[in-house]
Amino acid sequence: MNPVVSVVIPTYNSASTLRDCVTSVLAQTHKSLEVIIVDDGSSDDTVTIARSFGGPVVVLTKENGGPASARNLGIRKCSGEFIAFMDSDDLWLPTKVERQVAVARSAKKPALVFTGVQRTLGPGMIPPSPQYKLYSGENPLTYATLWAKNWITTSSVLAHRLVFEDLLFDEDPLIEGAEDFDLWLRIANRHPIWYLDEVLTIYLVSGGGHSRSNMERTYLALNRMYDKLAPLSERHHLSARDLNWKRFELNKIFGIRFFQCGNISVAKSYLRNARSASWYDLSLMYFSLLTFLPESSLEFLRRIKKSRMFGAVNGIARHC
Repeated sequence: MNPVVSVVIPTYNSASTLRDCVTSVLAQTHKSLEVIIVDDGSSDDTVTIARSFGGPVVVLTKENGGPASARNLGIRKCSGEFIAFMDSDDLWLPTKVERQVAVARSAKKPALVFTGVQRTLGPGMIPPSPQYKLYSGENPLTYATLWAKNWITTSSVLAHRLVFEDLLFDEDPLIEGAEDFDLWLRIANRHPIWYLDEVLTIYLVSGGGHSRSNMERTYLALNRMYDKLAPLSERHHLSARDLNWKRFELNKIFGIRFFQCGNISVAKSYLRNARSASWYDLSLMYFSLLTFLPESSLEFLRRIKKSRMFGAVNGIARHC
């Protein structure tokens, strides 16, 4: 008999994407599913759409408190042997849950399994789309490997429910934007994390998360997360030098992203912070020099440059 898989879907003003999201979940070849939608205080038609699915879907509502609190409420209500997470604007391919359950059941210990991810620029634009995050390396992942780069997209995750007995998303609002990465690292400290090398998750890229305020909040959340996990990182033989290098990377990455968004003065600040740690990085030097060009020259480059110099800003927190 197939095990029950509980699917937790947090929502907030997701009326435009939720129907396609839930439909992709209910279309799984693994049919023993418990779908729990947790609405985090939406003001649009999200709850009405969620309830329109009827029996297969349980809808919970709460006051707005952020994605971590919504996911944690969903976890507490789960009854399945496995728990999967789904963001309300993402999609699953039909065999995702079936393939992940097979990998999770073959593991000797309660484990987390994540899949390859493909990105799309919006509803109806799935094929063709570039591969977004495909991991290559040791399996299962080590804490140090995951700390170096967050390979895991939340909508690609399925794990045994025992993994979440005493590990939940951090609801600290100052870590919002990095709460998923924070949890994966804490899980990696105790449980194996396996990568299923198949693209089974579709991640929607939208511009809404790339405003200056959102990017700065994500930057601060990641820094707070690294401070919080420093003692745990030391137990995995990551030194203060490793932590300082991570801060260098954060400043460089966010500096480049702000430059790409046209926030030149903000980009200068982040790139300056990165240079204070190290000048020996070609991309840092390149973008640092570009920030000193007059706006007329930058505008000319925007018109003629076809590279990613002024490209879209995608998934910052997922790459750090």
